[in-house]
Amino acid sequence: MIELRQALVTAWTPDPSGGPDTVTRLLGPVSLTIAERRVAVVGANGSGKSTLARLLNGLVLPSAGSVVIGGLDTAKDGPAVRRRVGFVFTDPDAQLVMPTPVEDVALSLRRTVRDAAAREELARAALARVGLADRADLPVHALSGGQRQLLALTSVLATEP
Repeated sequence: MIELRQALVTAWTPDPSGGPDTVTRLLGPVSLTIAERRVAVVGANGSGKSTLARLLNGLVLPSAGSVVIGGLDTAKDGPAVRRRVGFVFTDPDAQLVMPTPVEDVALSLRRTVRDAAAREELARAALARVGLADRADLPVHALSGGQRQLLALTSVLATEP
């Protein structure tokens, strides 16, 4: 279950004329409870969809209020929340950091699978499931945009959040 309790996200905005900085509200306050397994968030550009998504896995912490995912508070239990919540960036190039697809998926598995050979085997299996097995050892930059997006998603799903 996902619960937002008066979650508010703010940011400091510097005054270009050198005056005092101001606080800008980016999102909220938002209160909601979501029990469904799948949810679509739809809205105009700049309406807070990405900020909301970042709140749900603790990449952004609320300035006030709380965000609770499966009983875990994102501010207090961030690492545990991130193990349970997968997050794929809009731009896969912001997420893909290793030279090859198999290395990128294996990197995602480093916390849960200590043995390097086992990590590589699991990474190759994950790539095979999504049809990227033949691209496993190519440079990431040689993949098409859609293949990079699929690789980013595969890297997250391999951890079974």
